[in-house]
Amino acid sequence: MSSKMKMLFPLLIVMGVAAGLWLLGFFDPAEDPMAPGDQIAERQDENRNSKSPDGAQTEHISVSRFRGEDETVVARLNGEETGLQVMGQVQDPHGRPLGDATVALIRDVSQLRARAHEGEVIAEFQTTKSGKFAFENIVPGDLYVIRASHVNYTTDRAHPIDPNRPDTLKPTIKLQDGLTLSGTITDEAGAVVDDVEVLVFDMNVQTMSLQADPERVARSNAGGRYEVPHLVPGMKRILVRKVGYATVGRNAFDLRGNKGDGVDFQISKGYSIQGIVTDSRSGLPVAGAAVTARAVSYIARSSPRPPPPPGRPLPVEPGSVPGGDVAVGSHAVGSHAAKTVPGIQLRRGDIASKSYLLEHATTGEDGVFVLTGLMHARYMLQVRAKGYLMSSGRTADAGHSGEIEISIAPSGRIVGRVVDDETGDPVGAFMIASSPKANPMFLPMHTRQRFKSEDGAFTFIDVRPGKHHLIAQADGYAGGRTEPLMIRAEQEITGIEIRLVRGATISGVVQARDGTPVSGAEVNLVAKSGDHLPPNPFTQIIRQQLRAQGAKRTMTDASGRWVIENAMAGEYQAKASHRDFCDGESESVTCEDRGEVTVPPLSLLRGGIIHGIVKRKSGEPDERATVMVTNTDPSKAYVNQTTATGADGRFRVKGLQPGSYRVLVTQREGVFDILTLLQRGANPGQIVTVADGQEIDLQL
Repeated sequence: MSSKMKMLFPLLIVMGVAAGLWLLGFFDPAEDPMAPGDQIAERQDENRNSKSPDGAQTEHISVSRFRGEDETVVARLNGEETGLQVMGQVQDPHGRPLGDATVALIRDVSQLRARAHEGEVIAEFQTTKSGKFAFENIVPGDLYVIRASHVNYTTDRAHPIDPNRPDTLKPTIKLQDGLTLSGTITDEAGAVVDDVEVLVFDMNVQTMSLQADPERVARSNAGGRYEVPHLVPGMKRILVRKVGYATVGRNAFDLRGNKGDGVDFQISKGYSIQGIVTDSRSGLPVAGAAVTARAVSYIARSSPRPPPPPGRPLPVEPGSVPGGDVAVGSHAVGSHAAKTVPGIQLRRGDIASKSYLLEHATTGEDGVFVLTGLMHARYMLQVRAKGYLMSSGRTADAGHSGEIEISIAPSGRIVGRVVDDETGDPVGAFMIASSPKANPMFLPMHTRQRFKSEDGAFTFIDVRPGKHHLIAQADGYAGGRTEPLMIRAEQEITGIEIRLVRGATISGVVQARDGTPVSGAEVNLVAKSGDHLPPNPFTQIIRQQLRAQGAKRTMTDASGRWVIENAMAGEYQAKASHRDFCDGESESVTCEDRGEVTVPPLSLLRGGIIHGIVKRKSGEPDERATVMVTNTDPSKAYVNQTTATGADGRFRVKGLQPGSYRVLVTQREGVFDILTLLQRGANPGQIVTVADGQEIDLQL
């Protein structure tokens, strides 16, 4: 293999994995989450009437807040009593309790194990002087992120918060002093500009929001100087904006060490695009539509053309219109406009580097939107609205287009009801998702819609043209699904009935090889043929990255016993994992829609342990590092375990099958290092061999 191919091969592998995840729906578009709640009162009840990504009404999320013992601020999620809670403390850099810190409980909607994807903010409040907080009544099966911030310190997170893993339910979040980003802002003439907003985003944080919350915001002073303190080290996106000026910024800015000083910006005149969004059927304006603009090419600078010599005709420029009009983008400027010649013609590649400068607007009741802060460029517009198909591909030229109209087509919809399969009675609260497959590996968030209806009625909207299985789930049921439905654009299908079955009960025991019970093991019930992925290394990588290996999961009790109820008819395997053992899986079992099935005892191997410490260049422990452990034997099942270091910079990976493993540090000081993954052949990390029960200590 040539040297060039050796360099390209890892990149091709990563691109292939990304393509596979895309095809499976991991990168499907998401919508804005709910807005965060108010600040803490002595006792406060809050009802959140949220909207699901489809616009359907979801259940009320009611949160009660009060102060408990030791000045602990408590938020209780009102609903079904689960008896589960997460309790923790926010500390300053010296380990002292930190009051007046803002703590938020956020739903994690990621489908991947190693990375959180922040959804809605469920509850948010400020700590007292004890720095202690608690969230009660969290839901087993859901995953959470806890975010803590303070005006004088950095913002940090505890993740994952998993109700099924007791070791994650007592987090300590230690905030740091952080780094400072600073510089001067001037205009094209070199004059300083005051009152310019500077927004800094942490690129290591993924959210569902189209307009994510910035890590910090600051404004320039009368001397054009800005300063953004208390930033977490790592990759940043910086946006600089002011009314009347085009938004500028820096993308993937590596903020580490002393690199945050002297980050200057020059801003220039801004342009706008104004238009209206209408319904393609009725012609009526569409309110609440989200319009996003992305620059695709610059418009050449213009200057008056000198008159031609006597007797020589005026040459026609490419794109000009007979009769004297000059085409600018897809619009013609008046017949008396000055002729133009190219000034500084910028390459398309230049504009591609600014693709992160997205501008957003929302239509009012009259359907009108105004996009501001634009460059002198052509923009691609994308429109999303509840109950309509997404529209993309319309272009408009900032500063030249006048008012434009974008017509969007209503999406397909499916109308029906959900009932109990045994009694025929309506089910009052349920979730419906759409999938082209009858047994999908997972259900992307944007396909899920929640309903509450006394008669079990639903109207499932935002249905794309094509084949759909509607999959319904509700508490106390295994679920139900429709036969495949073919829907065309703007079509409405009615009379659909989804019958929910109670399902079977599947149970078993997890034990060590010596027969002693294993308590606290996580058991996933996996439909054996549910994902339809062929068995090859590529799909093994995808499965390893999936967070939820099964549609249902539970934990073993003190006797090692586990029970999973409401399982759909099918063939299953029970897969067990425990921090002190190697993963294991049971023989296949088959169940019907009702009845009880017992899985043969599942024995786990103790396995080996790799632990150690990650240090910075200064020799100090790196508490913000991530370590990845993968096996090197291609003949064995692919293993990929990722863990984060603790406050002391130490990490621990348990339950490794005997064999050889590569240990890589993929994130240092909070910064993810993609080159470490791409160049594993040239930089293989440390290769170690472990035996059953052996412990190996490393310094990385």
